[in-house]
Amino acid sequence: MNSRSKLSRWYIAIAEFGALIIDGVASIYVHSLLGLSGVSASFWLVVIAVAACSLIDENNNNEIILAFFIGLIADIYYLGFIGPYTVGLTLVSWLCQNITRILPDVFVVRVPVIVVCYLLFDAFFWFILTIASTISISFSQVLWGMIANAILALILASLSYPLFNLLGREYPFAIKMNYYK
Repeated sequence: MNSRSKLSRWYIAIAEFGALIIDGVASIYVHSLLGLSGVSASFWLVVIAVAACSLIDENNNNEIILAFFIGLIADIYYLGFIGPYTVGLTLVSWLCQNITRILPDVFVVRVPVIVVCYLLFDAFFWFILTIASTISISFSQVLWGMIANAILALILASLSYPLFNLLGREYPFAIKMNYYK
């Protein structure tokens, strides 16, 4: 039982890291499945994982620290420089923890918040990469992409929210649950 409780403190971190790996694999296929000229969607399950876990466990500041380190890993692996994921995921986590205090704890309220965070992250990501001259995508293409991203985020959030809800409630990140049982 003791080894299980030590590992269970890391379930959310493992799930968010798994979401990051799924992002890399699925983004190749999701982009090509759309088949729309000039419109693309960004597959960011990790943004949904960070937002959902932060909405559910709003008093755990370890969630913000976890989002920072997941973002750092993503920046180093995917981009080669530190910035968009590190800052963006940390801000998403912080925003979700602060906004959840005024929202009811129901699925139909939390999923739209996750979609809005997804779109804010997408806009922030585009802005940072445009300033860094890494990409050159026009703002109009980004706006059309936001529609595709909103639909994709709604689907991903609706499908994955039960898993992250369970993890956030039963296995909060880096907290010993022995004292509560």
